[in-house]
Amino acid sequence: MRKVVDGLLILGSASLIYFKRITEAGGGAVTSESISYRSDFVFLFAVLLAIVVGAPRFLTRGRLVWTQTEVIVFGALASYLMFCVIATLLSTVIYNLRFDLIGFSNFGKHMLASLLCLVTYLRLKDNPKLYKWLAVAFFVPPAVPLVLGVVYLVSPAMYLALFEDPSAVHTQVSLLSDAYRFQGLASNPFQMLTSGFVAIAFVLPMTVRQAFGRKWRGSTIGFLYVIGLVFLIFWTMTRTGLVMLVFAVVFGSFMALYHLRKDMIRFLVTLVGALLVVGVAWMLMPEDSAQVYLSRFYSRDVVFGRWEYYTGGRIDIWRYFIEVALDHPLGVGFNFEQKFTIDSSFQERLNPHSGLLMAWMFGGLGGMLSVLVFMGAVLRLIRIEVKRYRMDPGFLYYVGAVTGMIGIWIAWQGPTFSEFTHAILLAMVLHGTPSTATNPAVGSVTPAVSPADVSIPRLAGA
Repeated sequence: MRKVVDGLLILGSASLIYFKRITEAGGGAVTSESISYRSDFVFLFAVLLAIVVGAPRFLTRGRLVWTQTEVIVFGALASYLMFCVIATLLSTVIYNLRFDLIGFSNFGKHMLASLLCLVTYLRLKDNPKLYKWLAVAFFVPPAVPLVLGVVYLVSPAMYLALFEDPSAVHTQVSLLSDAYRFQGLASNPFQMLTSGFVAIAFVLPMTVRQAFGRKWRGSTIGFLYVIGLVFLIFWTMTRTGLVMLVFAVVFGSFMALYHLRKDMIRFLVTLVGALLVVGVAWMLMPEDSAQVYLSRFYSRDVVFGRWEYYTGGRIDIWRYFIEVALDHPLGVGFNFEQKFTIDSSFQERLNPHSGLLMAWMFGGLGGMLSVLVFMGAVLRLIRIEVKRYRMDPGFLYYVGAVTGMIGIWIAWQGPTFSEFTHAILLAMVLHGTPSTATNPAVGSVTPAVSPADVSIPRLAGA
């Protein structure tokens, strides 16, 4: 049964590229069809099955022995959820904010994603080989929207004839959210950005290692794939995507050479090469799409043909929600969007667009402080893990997980505990470097670390 749980975790991670709304007005509903394609339900089955399988084992073997890192990280996460629930109950009494579909989605995804992180972490400790399969599930599936996007660009008529109803070209079920922004198989461009970026986070460091190992076939395929993924990120026209790409290129390249013990000169050469890869992807952008993307960096309202974009206003959004946060130190809870939202000239009912502000809205000052403690513990663990296990064969898989998770923090201006991609990557980061990622299983369990050390116990074999 544990293998079934592992299979569901892999399947759910691979299906994250396909993400359609099922709770928002006009976005569909929970149906037998949505259950068949949404990763939410795959992960729910995995968590429920893990509980059924793990409960007897827990009862017969007694309580778990936690390391200091586990206590801090999962304790901070539990504290955050507690403050969110308290704020939700208070807002029910004070503001009569009862659960609607969005509020229930916020609550349900927070609980499911938190349990998913814990289950994935425990399964990784029990089965280290799962680490590599989860990485593969993150960096291979984005090839599907990449191929579909290329087909669409080469021949829109062919794409529409093969895959789509021509009357649904610019709706939720199409590859595009409008005439210029690519959303792949997701509900919006930002979700496409996340899956493409995480794939780059895993592929780029391994491609650099292939290149320095003179494995030209593998490195060529890797660089071509990265070019395609960068192109898709540009096509989403998300400004945050550019910041995430810079981080992935610099951090991923440096970590790859740190693993190979290469010097700073070679790092600069590698960095220039990686930036050239990004430049090639930019050159592939159609001229009109490139103009629209560039305009998003300097104009608040953009009109291009018959399409209008609102491209600014984050400062206005943050200023509003900071005022709300200061007026509500205990938070508003999972249903805050019923009362506190802000409208722009282009879009209504905007949320804070910041992970830390969302944490305050959900759980107040206590919730945000819990998140800050959580972030500090995770970053300290990463620093120790990078220094200690840089020469391990699976180190670059760990780099991919770290890059992907921190990239999500960059995009959301903090952790987002309701996102499944973040939950899986967090579990991989907490597990540490997978020493069996590229080697056959041969070893045994290493001794537990000192309680004063924030590093976690690692399995040096299968």
